[in-house]
Amino acid sequence: MQHGQRSSRLRPRSLALGLALLLALSQTACAPEETAPGPAQDASLDEPGNRGLLILHPSDPPPEPLPGDPPLRPYYHSFGRVPDGEVVAHTFRLKNVESEPIAISSIKPSCGCTVPSIYTLDDEGERIEGTKNPPDGEAMLRIPPQAEAFLEVRINSKDVRQKNIDKLMTIIASTDNEHSFYLRFEVHLIVENPFQIAPGEVRLGQFARSAGKKATVEIVPVLGPEIRVTEILDTSPELVATLAPIERVGNRLWVLEAGYDPPVEPGMQRGWVEVGVERDSGEATAPLRIPVIGTAVDDIVVSPTRLVFVAKRDSQEPSGAELKVTTLLKGHRFAIRQAEVLSEHGELLRTDFQPDRPDASGRSPSWRVQVEARGTIPKPPS
Repeated sequence: MQHGQRSSRLRPRSLALGLALLLALSQTACAPEETAPGPAQDASLDEPGNRGLLILHPSDPPPEPLPGDPPLRPYYHSFGRVPDGEVVAHTFRLKNVESEPIAISSIKPSCGCTVPSIYTLDDEGERIEGTKNPPDGEAMLRIPPQAEAFLEVRINSKDVRQKNIDKLMTIIASTDNEHSFYLRFEVHLIVENPFQIAPGEVRLGQFARSAGKKATVEIVPVLGPEIRVTEILDTSPELVATLAPIERVGNRLWVLEAGYDPPVEPGMQRGWVEVGVERDSGEATAPLRIPVIGTAVDDIVVSPTRLVFVAKRDSQEPSGAELKVTTLLKGHRFAIRQAEVLSEHGELLRTDFQPDRPDASGRSPSWRVQVEARGTIPKPPS
């Protein structure tokens, strides 16, 4: 079965290679890839000498630990096992034990699936929400002396890419207080899905827009043979997909192939495929939505896209840099006939180029281009 049709054709585009280099190409016929600062603060108001912004236990007072219990960790929360698609949230309590306000300058999660927000209460008990994206130099929230603040962490399990495994997310809060510049929070969960998608998304990588590209994932039942996928229910616009069952070592699984037919609009491509799911009894359950990610680029790409090097004046030491020119079309070879620097300093620089794997005609799927200073670069006139 196949879904998705392209409704319009794109006008051909000329190929422009930047980097201040003009490359003359002769082509054969084309045959259509944050480290968290500091340890977590674990402090209680009962301990003498505590300063700054403290993380409190969610319950007040905290429970008395029983013999053999692990130590209380107010900076950590586990949601346990969460059904895929469920939204979970937890609120951490903080208290400013200083005599001056403490400013929260930023709150950064380690995963895009984690959405933090922070607020405090005024004297009337009304919420004062922290600014999500404050201008540079301004605080998200100022916590008055001896006041509490509340950091809410919300996770949509559908956005957690890796299912059926332990996931630990961290959130780093930055403040202007010398006793608590950084506060680290941790949340744990296992998102349960009846299927394991391997890999977790259809990864197209970088591909030629005139050729398009497709890739596959395997859909493997985790709960046993009593549940199965049925068909492709829907796709994002412009995406094409097919679904096929296979047997492997006596087990049933499905292969999903998805991608884009040419021509493809240049740039990042983010799509999805929705697959139906039902039990052996015929009862339909929540469908699977599988992401598709890739980047459509010109047929011939240059890396790096910006060439920077330093040439020392009045020095005989060689200086320069190198770039690589590669075709993304399968079976395609080309030749570079000329390379020159197009800038006011062109006369001070020279270029050279070599094929990586040339054939008998001198054409290659990739070339290396070197740019070097022409001997000594004179000092400008004083």
